[in-house]
Amino acid sequence: MGDICPAKHFCPEGCSEPSPCPEGTYSNSTGQSVCKICPTGHTCADGEVVQCPAGYYCPEELDADPIPCPPGTFSPTPGMTRAEDCLSCLPGMFCRGRGSSAVSGPCQPGFFCTASSLVPHPAGTRNESFGGPCPVGHFCPAGTSLPSPCPYGTFSDRLYLSAESQCTPCSPGYSCSSIGLSAPTEPCQAGYYCTLGASSSAPTGTGGGGGCPLGHYCPAGSAHPYACPAGTYNNRTHQRDCLPCPAGYYCAENTSDYSAFQCPAGFYCPGGTKHGAQFPCPRGYYNPDLRTHSLDSCLPCPSGHYCGVEGLGAVSGKCDPGWFCVSAAWTPQPFDLDNYTSANCLCPATSTGGKCLPGFYCPGGAIEPISCPPGWYCQEAGLGLPSGECAAGYFCTGGTTTPTPTDALQGNQTVPIILSHAPLALSLRTTAWAAGLSYGWSVNEMQVKGLNEMQLMQDYVHVVCKHMLLEHQVPPRFRPPFHEWLRCVLSKQLPGRSYYCPEGQALINSFPCPPGHRCPERSSEPTPCPSGFYQSEEKQAQCHLCKAGYYCELREQPVSDITPFVCPAGYFCPAGTQRGTQYGCPPGTYGPSHGASNITDCVRCPHGKYCKRGGQEEPTGGVITDNN
Repeated sequence: MGDICPAKHFCPEGCSEPSPCPEGTYSNSTGQSVCKICPTGHTCADGEVVQCPAGYYCPEELDADPIPCPPGTFSPTPGMTRAEDCLSCLPGMFCRGRGSSAVSGPCQPGFFCTASSLVPHPAGTRNESFGGPCPVGHFCPAGTSLPSPCPYGTFSDRLYLSAESQCTPCSPGYSCSSIGLSAPTEPCQAGYYCTLGASSSAPTGTGGGGGCPLGHYCPAGSAHPYACPAGTYNNRTHQRDCLPCPAGYYCAENTSDYSAFQCPAGFYCPGGTKHGAQFPCPRGYYNPDLRTHSLDSCLPCPSGHYCGVEGLGAVSGKCDPGWFCVSAAWTPQPFDLDNYTSANCLCPATSTGGKCLPGFYCPGGAIEPISCPPGWYCQEAGLGLPSGECAAGYFCTGGTTTPTPTDALQGNQTVPIILSHAPLALSLRTTAWAAGLSYGWSVNEMQVKGLNEMQLMQDYVHVVCKHMLLEHQVPPRFRPPFHEWLRCVLSKQLPGRSYYCPEGQALINSFPCPPGHRCPERSSEPTPCPSGFYQSEEKQAQCHLCKAGYYCELREQPVSDITPFVCPAGYFCPAGTQRGTQYGCPPGTYGPSHGASNITDCVRCPHGKYCKRGGQEEPTGGVITDNN
């Protein structure tokens, strides 16, 4: 018995039964005497031929199971014949284990996987896997094969970043000018500022900073512009430093144009001044000008005036009556000059003024004590005007402190008189001031006899004259009529005010006092009005104080008409001014007009001009302007 050799077997000649095909061979048909060699790309077992599965490869004459693709590779196609036919795992993916027909999955976020990666989170050691943690300066989303660099304006100093948003914006004051940075590259350049996320060290202003603006400064590494501090300015952009504020101006914080901030009147501004009131002129000084820059610009308060507070652009006012202001007075009643001895000695030189002493008077705005005029007395300290006229029966030579002087220096009694009835003795002692008489001899004693009673000294002196005897010769001009001459000499009322009696004059009212003079009681001749006074009418006992806007100066003739004596330009003439150049407009001002009566009539020197000295009627010239 027997049969045809079955499939999967072979039956050589003389065989008694079929033999199974050995490993690595196959027989897919009946009646085969030998098994066929297993073809490449296939596996042969139990006499059958099967195509090599995906994830495996099958070399020729494979007599065993299909060989799996190694870890880190995969094979999606069946029938592969060589190990090289296994594909390396795709970048960004991992292929875990053997015999993979497809990738296992994407690389985890925060990691990157190169080709043939075995795991989703490579450790970065080459003997373990291909890939590693996402490096500094980069980020790695899921499936990353090559880390992405952090963009311009950012950096990262940490591993395992998984998104661009996790990159750190560049630090303020620094720039990140390239990609993939683990730290900022460099500080912001001087003249620029770099805000958060700056991508350039010299930003253009489109983002991340910009050029330093006006009124600011930006040193290297600036995160923002710094305002110029007070006392400095900056009129240009892209600057690393501010400039000192120029003299004559002040610069508040953040100033870009100092020209709008001129130093105000009453103050001075050296270079670097922070605000307009930083350097005020001290008390006793003033400054009428703008844009001044030193303490020397502060002018001493002019004579006759005071400057009562700091920072004045004009004087506060006139010195009070009874006081005088020499210079730089800071009160209308200065008290630091109390050791002068006369109007000609104002000591010490640094003092500002003082109180008028007895024998002097000081009208409002006085620059020095004025000696009490002849015929007047100044009894107390602090007088704004003389106390009054010299008492009847006395004469006052000037600087007199009492209405009844007896010291022959300030004055004396006019005629010492002793009268009696039998005999009547008369003692006359006189000088040039005595009752206005001007003869240079004296009658020591006279006995008057043989005269009838006569009324003398009007209403209250009665003298009975019975006899007349001249023991000492009386000059012939005094003889006839003697009683009229005696009446003229002795009477308190005769001659009356506004008349004078020359030597030998018998008639009382024959000589009226002329203009420009004064004739107080018992004048023997007219007294010229002193400087500072005038008299325009005749028959006047006193002179008038010179009017404001004029000056009255006693030169060859006393002043009877003030109209020719208008105060000259460059000066001002308050009431009582003695000469035209007595009160000059102070330095820093000028007087363009005639007839000024007050320092306020002086005009401040205009911009671009200077008035260096006092008493100018126009500015003297131009000044150097600031071209900054």
